Amino acid sequence: MRSDFATARRHLEQACKYLPGDDDLTRKLLAALYLLIDATLTAEHIVDKESKIVAFPGARPRR
Repeated sequence: MRSDFATARRHLEQACKYLPGDDDLTRKLLAALYLLIDATLTAEHIVDKESKIVAFPGARPRR
């Protein structure tokens, strides 16, 4: 089963919206969430690069 990094990232971004405070703990939590968001975004692009396009015999290339 493949991980759905895009959905995970969207949930992390949504979590940031629930932390509107300006206290020290909130700032630390947001910093941690931003690190996770960056990591999932990186994972999304790594998975995309691993994807391969398979040409079917007799298929015409799209223009």
